[in-house]
Amino acid sequence: NGSHQVHNAGLCGEGTGEMPGRLREVLEDMADGAAWPSFVLILGGTNDLRALSSDEIFRNLSALRKTVLDWGSVPIMFTIPRDEFGLGPVACAVNQKLRDEHRRDSAYLLADISGVGES
Repeated sequence: NGSHQVHNAGLCGEGTGEMPGRLREVLEDMADGAAWPSFVLILGGTNDLRALSSDEIFRNLSALRKTVLDWGSVPIMFTIPRDEFGLGPVACAVNQKLRDEHRRDSAYLLADISGVGES
């Protein structure tokens, strides 16, 4: 029928270090309720920009991607968006790692939103 349900499990302020464990719990809950996602949208890293390196953020995002793939859904990874100051060096590095990894691995989708809001 072309309709889709959207389940938003995002938490404001959550870092990528906490997200993989909580994602598994959300997927388990959805499986118990027979609401299995075809796609899982993943936007993370913004809250980590001042605390973690680009390598740490990318590793955490990769763990999220792997979890979704292991559960049989297609991850849609989002690049870190611009804020009112633009994109800092850590965000730029994470976004480039996401782009590079996507070129090597087409098992997931990448939504590059880093240019949204550019003048």
